[in-house]
Amino acid sequence: MLMNKNTYRVGIYTRLSIDDGTNEESVSIDTQKKILTEFVAKKGWQIVKIYVDDGYSGGNFERPDFKLMIQDIENKEIDCVVTKDLSRLGRNYIDCGYYLEIYFPEHQVRYIAVNDGVDTISNSSMDITPFKNILNEMYVKDISVKVSSAKKARLQDGKYMTTIAPIGYMKDPQDHNHLIIDEEYAPTVKKIYELYNSGKGTNFITNYLEDNKIIRPTEYWLRKGLMKSVGKRNKSIYYWSNKTILDILSNPVYKGAVVGNKTKKVSPKSKKLIKIPKEQWTVIEDMHEPIVSKELFDNVQRIRENHKIMYQHKMNEERYTNIFSRILRCPYDKSMTCRKIDNRGNSVDIENRKYCCSDKCPHRTKDCKNVYIRAEKLYNIVLEDINKYANDFYNNKENYNILEQKLEELTNQNTKVYENEKNKLQNRLNELNQLITASYEDKVFKRITEDTFIIIMSKYENEQKEIKEKLENVIKELETTKRNNNNAMSFSKLLKEFKGTSELTISTIANLIDKITVFPSEIIINEKGQKEKTQKVEICYRYVGCLIPTTIKFETINYKTRYADRVCEKCNKTFTPTTSTQKYCIDCKNEATKLRRKQRYREKIKAQGGNKGYKERTCQLCGKTYKPNSSGQKFCSNCKEQAREILKHEWYIKKKEIRQAKKKEKEDMKQRQSA
Repeated sequence: MLMNKNTYRVGIYTRLSIDDGTNEESVSIDTQKKILTEFVAKKGWQIVKIYVDDGYSGGNFERPDFKLMIQDIENKEIDCVVTKDLSRLGRNYIDCGYYLEIYFPEHQVRYIAVNDGVDTISNSSMDITPFKNILNEMYVKDISVKVSSAKKARLQDGKYMTTIAPIGYMKDPQDHNHLIIDEEYAPTVKKIYELYNSGKGTNFITNYLEDNKIIRPTEYWLRKGLMKSVGKRNKSIYYWSNKTILDILSNPVYKGAVVGNKTKKVSPKSKKLIKIPKEQWTVIEDMHEPIVSKELFDNVQRIRENHKIMYQHKMNEERYTNIFSRILRCPYDKSMTCRKIDNRGNSVDIENRKYCCSDKCPHRTKDCKNVYIRAEKLYNIVLEDINKYANDFYNNKENYNILEQKLEELTNQNTKVYENEKNKLQNRLNELNQLITASYEDKVFKRITEDTFIIIMSKYENEQKEIKEKLENVIKELETTKRNNNNAMSFSKLLKEFKGTSELTISTIANLIDKITVFPSEIIINEKGQKEKTQKVEICYRYVGCLIPTTIKFETINYKTRYADRVCEKCNKTFTPTTSTQKYCIDCKNEATKLRRKQRYREKIKAQGGNKGYKERTCQLCGKTYKPNSSGQKFCSNCKEQAREILKHEWYIKKKEIRQAKKKEKEDMKQRQSA
């Protein structure tokens, strides 16, 4: 029990919710303040702060000023809480009982409810308190039932009761519970339904809306002033999510109906909402003008149901386990994706799976074009590589020495880097300590002023703080490196556990391998003069990194003989064609292509009516007709040289005349200046 004192530091707490009735003078905020201030003044106690929660329900304690009061109690700024009655503190008898019987006594805080005669230092007044709390909670439940009944009655009358109208509609200025069509945005909603009904998916619809620069609903509401803020907006104003499209497609309001009873509270004490099954929704038809017809809405719902069934079947199917997920990389360190080779084949079979460069890789269409490997091939390579090192390191001393030497180099290299950095930082710390001591002596002996000393000390202390933080990080990294190096020494022991393994699992990959890099395939000519496809795969093991890259040699490339041998139309040699239209052998293919293009060009010009398609003209020198080779040709081929000489002579005479004219102008200018 709390000890009675002569004076208290009092926090007055007032609360009023909408359900309490703002017209009742007895419970208004001003009335509560007046009653409690007079009560505290008569007692002669000190009022530290008045806490006000206006418009907050007593069913829970998630109130801003109540939380502030609890924080002040924790900081020992108040030791007495006064309210008008128990219901102002709260109407949840469990939480009220906790504060009255546990929290306030533990923090040596006295609580007084003036009108109810409750005082935590009086045992007699506390005996009846639990029953009063139960009555207060019953009031909350009664109010909750009344509010729910009123909402149901308004819903049955077809009243639309949400704050913001759905996109495509707007609130009727004459009746805020009635919807009218928003002519600006309704065509967009209708287009969404039409696209989905025509077989287009949500991804296609979002791309279509973004390409046509249609702003998303939240941005539209912000511009109309219907919303104040939506938090961070990192994405484009034209970005539409799939969820937004699905919400529009599933909302019966667009066919002219008003929908309610979609969620309900767990209890009047809790704010948590639970979803009610769609079959139990309350739907009132034909309450406002529809944007889409009922037939179109029903068709869209049937399509959505079919998609859900297909998705569930797909989710229930057995799937391929990708054990190389997140560790398989292309040469540019981008993750590789696992895909089917044949969509008609089995999705679980490893033979029907391949790994290729991700669509997010910027080099996918150029340098990473040939970065491709079959899942079965990769599985066998990794399994063989692990068994090779696991067997060789314990059977072959030379291989074991290579690993030991690599580990030692790795240890020395990492340790030296961190040791050097640590020494540099420690030396600088010692220098700063000496500088701080010297500055203090200069201040004592008045060699520097007080202001200068403060500036110098601030600079040195900030640098000292930064260096200490860096030093802590370096020491941690050094310890981690040493610990990893010790673990790296046990890598050979780890390999021993997987010696002779016949199957790869996710745990095996996670324990042994950090990364696998797949390089583009290359075609080389082998010693026999045959084309051979090779590909390099680099496996980086934990602690030791990449040891020896693995080079895959595929089978010799032999084109499938699907067509009978033919005779080359250029060199008359026999060859095996790879397509049904191939007429030339590989050696003559390029030259034959050039000849064929020239021939087609000549045929085209001939069809256009003459040499390069220009009409016949009359030569300006000899008067004969000729076929020009360009649009600017004025003379025939016989008069071409003669015309060139004539034009050259005309150009020379014209140039001479221009020079004489300029010379005459200069002379006239000099005569005017002398005059």
